[in-house]
Amino acid sequence: MNSSKSNDVIVTISDQYLENIQAVAAELESAGMKVNKVLKTVGIITGSMPSSITDTLSNLEGVVSIEPDRPMQAI
Repeated sequence: MNSSKSNDVIVTISDQYLENIQAVAAELESAGMKVNKVLKTVGIITGSMPSSITDTLSNLEGVVSIEPDRPMQAI
């Protein structure tokens, strides 16, 4: 698998960082993520990034988790 390929992701932000979610988004961008949307109300940032930087981004202050953004299907 090519680690430089960008993957769509959902980044969950800690509740205590919701007021500063734009700063967290800026940090994610500085570390190599392309931010698409910042959803302050729910503490989610969507975007894309190479899997090679997942560990780096996971360790940023305010980041709770990074999950793949996959299509959802109703059952």
